[in-house]
Amino acid sequence: SGQVSLPLFLVFCVSVAVIMAVIVQKHVQSWWSKHPQARMGVPFVLSALLVGVALLPSVDQNSDLPALLRRDDRLIDVHLDIASSEGSSEMGRVMNPSISVQDGKVVFAARRHWMEQSQYNGWYNGSAATVLDQTWHSQILLGSVPLDMEAWDRWPLSGEAPFAAKLQPWYWLRTGGGHHWRQLCVAETYDSTNHTLVRHVVTGPEDAKVFSYRGQTNIAFSSLPPTGEDSCAKGGEVSQMYIAGDVHLAGSVDDVGHRLACGKTDLAEKNWIPFTHAGKLHFVYSPLPHVVVTATPEGECEQAYTSDFAPLLRLKRANPSLVIRGSGEAVFINDTKATPSLPKPHYLATLHMKASDRSDAYAHFAYRFSPEPPFNILQVSSQLPLLAARPTEKSSAAFAFVSGLEVVNRTVVISYGAGDRDSRALVMTMDRLDEFFSSESGPSALQGASWNNAANTSAADESASSAHEAGADIGGNTSDAVNLSSGAGV
Repeated sequence: SGQVSLPLFLVFCVSVAVIMAVIVQKHVQSWWSKHPQARMGVPFVLSALLVGVALLPSVDQNSDLPALLRRDDRLIDVHLDIASSEGSSEMGRVMNPSISVQDGKVVFAARRHWMEQSQYNGWYNGSAATVLDQTWHSQILLGSVPLDMEAWDRWPLSGEAPFAAKLQPWYWLRTGGGHHWRQLCVAETYDSTNHTLVRHVVTGPEDAKVFSYRGQTNIAFSSLPPTGEDSCAKGGEVSQMYIAGDVHLAGSVDDVGHRLACGKTDLAEKNWIPFTHAGKLHFVYSPLPHVVVTATPEGECEQAYTSDFAPLLRLKRANPSLVIRGSGEAVFINDTKATPSLPKPHYLATLHMKASDRSDAYAHFAYRFSPEPPFNILQVSSQLPLLAARPTEKSSAAFAFVSGLEVVNRTVVISYGAGDRDSRALVMTMDRLDEFFSSESGPSALQGASWNNAANTSAADESASSAHEAGADIGGNTSDAVNLSSGAGV
């Protein structure tokens, strides 16, 4: 049952005390009494030992991942030199970075998290139970550095990152009621066979996406609902999407998060893709169907568009358990020379697939969609070659998860987290990315070449779009029906 026997525990404590007294204390006491002068140096020796231990280099838990992996002369995979301004790596890993270039600065958002478990005796519905708290400490980190445009442009060719940044926790994020973003709903699962209550506790917001809207820094993020002064509604212990507008990176003013009001409150919502069009804020709510909502920084949703992409539909029909969801941000592209496979304006975004809701492995793809409503999908790339890593805090297959996208001056940066423990980016030239759309074959995590052949079809050949305005049943097409707050994303 997991409960501790008090008599056996006391026997254990007494046994250890006797062994320590015989083996350690007796000999130390004898030496101490025979060497009165030598013992005066013991404090200095201990002080030197403590200083030496403090100066030892920390163990790199990402030693299995290369700092730089060159795929070819225009494509690299690189560790991002971003870290928390406070705390060591033992206090959590920085992961799932998002990057946005704004007003001569590189703006960052990332997540730091670590997990701990505690077990104690408690109660459930009036009966004694063993309570197991699985606590995921989660923080969003923010920061910025000046943009070195020349270094940014050289990045895919030189392999040298144009920045190194220290980020600080977003302590000044508040709820609409003015509360700190700390007390969140807790999901509980009770196992009646062994009378164990498992509590899934998350201490803060997760997986931020930073982007510019109307000249201001905005952040969309997911989080379990804050409870404030109220308890969590039954069934409401699921992640929701939130937005904070006009974010102050230095913390000079409190930022307020608002729930994005589209979708369901009893199903988990994650991984919406922000973009702007005609001066309005939009989100891709789900890739299949391709549902787009128009929103405001206060969390209101004004209207929606829906369209279908026939190749993805065929893929889904052939693989009913296949899960297709969004990742990162969307960026407007108008560079016909660097995008010969689609030489016209479009939006660039990313999506991910996995074999089923139970799968831990992700396959990531870039995709392009129309620059005008209904924003129908035009192309899906072959699979992106990300470095997968096994997580250190849970038993899982190796995985990578795309968390951001930025394009400046034909340098494409797809930021991602590897195994919930390393911040990385796939960096390439625009023309190199275009080759992922023109390739007829490529790796696939789920079903070999047929997966890419089905997806890598231009909508100019087969659009089959059925679009309508403002009437989409958004709640019925949830982008995330599984709550995996402990992982990189779903």
